[in-house]
Amino acid sequence: MSDIARHTPWASSINGSVLSNIIDNSLSIAPALQKAILSAGGDILPTLGVTLTNTPKISFKTHDLDLIAAPTAITSVVLVFRAYDEASGMGIGYISFTIGKGLIVPMTMQGAQGQAAELSIDIYPISSDGVTEPIIVGTTTALMGVHGDAYIIGDLTISSVITGIQDINLNFGYNVATNAGENGKPYPTLAYIDKQEAGLTVKTASLSAATQARINTGASTADVSFSFRKLAEGGVPSGTLTGTFKKALVHAEGISGGRPATISIVTTPVYGGSGNDYLTWAAA
Repeated sequence: MSDIARHTPWASSINGSVLSNIIDNSLSIAPALQKAILSAGGDILPTLGVTLTNTPKISFKTHDLDLIAAPTAITSVVLVFRAYDEASGMGIGYISFTIGKGLIVPMTMQGAQGQAAELSIDIYPISSDGVTEPIIVGTTTALMGVHGDAYIIGDLTISSVITGIQDINLNFGYNVATNAGENGKPYPTLAYIDKQEAGLTVKTASLSAATQARINTGASTADVSFSFRKLAEGGVPSGTLTGTFKKALVHAEGISGGRPATISIVTTPVYGGSGNDYLTWAAA
């Protein structure tokens, strides 16, 4: 009997956008089972095992920062794994995981000096009726994608551009809730955002930023923006992806006395009450 084929994550389709730059070792597909093990009266050993709820979640990271900028309803997600071949390295066998309904949520966006930035994404599959499985496992033909956009760190602007940026770490701050278990059905039929509290931490070697970040008390300010520079194949970065908080509390979290010394600037946005002004994005 031959060994079971080994597979590796391959090109995937996210709402029609085909990409193949899911970062190695970042993809996970996991159920979230709530189970019950029951015993009949007087029995020493359990006699019944049941699944009460199952809220699966898929997570992965990509260099394509502009793939998903806000929670987005799923129209079609297909995650493809390609088989290894004993002779040539990559074979022609594929396993696919298909999701037709659910929610795609950006979780973090981070980059460090001299490295390609990463976007982490969680996917919450849901069922059409609470009992139909939300993830369909099957086989597929070859799905050849393209490497999406890639970025490195850019600027931080509070009242002016701050130099010496070492790393940028954005936590989108989304809290996702589901309705798994309603009417005794195991799978959720709804996934939604019930809270968002974003946060941005930027480390810079420019200690003069302590003035703008208010090392002692913090500063309530408007239009805090941060950017990532878009990489161009064979050339220098060209283009930017910029996020902006229209209103925020900014403070210096601490100074590290390294060589060079660095300061961490923490930005906590608040809603200004005017349209969608909490976190906005622009590409140039």
